Amino acid sequence: MRKLPQLRLGAAVGVSVVGPSQWTAVRGDTEITGSSCSPLVLAEPELRVSWRQTFGTADGFFVEPGVAVGGVFGKLRLEKTDVDEAFEHHASSFSGRVFLNIGGRVGGWTAGVQTSYLHSGQLDFAENAKGEMDQFYVGLFGAWRF
Repeated sequence: MRKLPQLRLGAAVGVSVVGPSQWTAVRGDTEITGSSCSPLVLAEPELRVSWRQTFGTADGFFVEPGVAVGGVFGKLRLEKTDVDEAFEHHASSFSGRVFLNIGGRVGGWTAGVQTSYLHSGQLDFAENAKGEMDQFYVGLFGAWRF
């Protein structure tokens, strides 16, 4: 089997969706209630660079730290329940991520655990719906080579 280079370049896209929710907003003496099927949707495309250090054979255990730069694109949609009216706004910002993949290769499969931390610039949906995004992630990954 051909040996893979340790320096790795790649791209990734993450998608986050906030599930169905009920919400209440108060402005002065007015209370507005509503619901939304998916009030917040985020897409996080990024370019990655990492260093894969294998231990044992090329098909064995590996540790792969890396960094990524990209953007965060979001859509916020809130619907009022008493009238057919909705608030919808889009926002975007830059982002940076550090990550660590730990895994192994067995036959045609690669699998492992990834942990990462992402920080973005400010997402400005509305005057009281804005802020920077901090995201900590732990998950499993797998791939089949053919």
